[in-house]
Amino acid sequence: MTRLKGKSIVFKVGGTDYAGSVKNVVFSSAVGEMGFGDYSDSLDYTCAVTGFQDFAAASLWTSLFTTPGASLALVFAPHGNATPSTTQPHFTATGYAETVPDIDYTCAVTGFQDFAAASLWTTLFTTPGATLALVFAPHGNATPSTTQPHFTATGYAETVPDMGGAAGEYFTYDLTIKLDGKPTKVTSGA
Repeated sequence: MTRLKGKSIVFKVGGTDYAGSVKNVVFSSAVGEMGFGDYSDSLDYTCAVTGFQDFAAASLWTSLFTTPGASLALVFAPHGNATPSTTQPHFTATGYAETVPDIDYTCAVTGFQDFAAASLWTTLFTTPGATLALVFAPHGNATPSTTQPHFTATGYAETVPDMGGAAGEYFTYDLTIKLDGKPTKVTSGA
């Protein structure tokens, strides 16, 4: 028996190779609704992908972010080989990035407790349920661009952030903000 050790994973979507964009690809099955026919008719298949956030226009992340639910043709080469063989096969599938119209978008925040009047903690603590305009700049840049975009959204916190913590430690909090919809990718302006 030959054990398979992951290396140079080849993962193609719609003919485009995203090998450097993913670090984990797992195809699996689970029993779905039992119907007529044999047992294999009741299996639901999924492909879980762990990848890297890449905001470039041609990246896998951008493709999935901008076209959720679109049909996808997948090719997976676990050995990293360009051409399939009997000992190093490729696996193909068709599917879609799962999404539903009423998907709930959230923003998870972990921050330091700061009781100053203008701090984020104070804003969240004093305005539970109020509409919040959010801007996320993952590159830390002041002005968004095509290579360093910002993401905007509106939402609200159902609860207030935690207060307190352990002696000798910085006090932190975790809070989830429920968004009104999918965040918007902003690539220009202020």
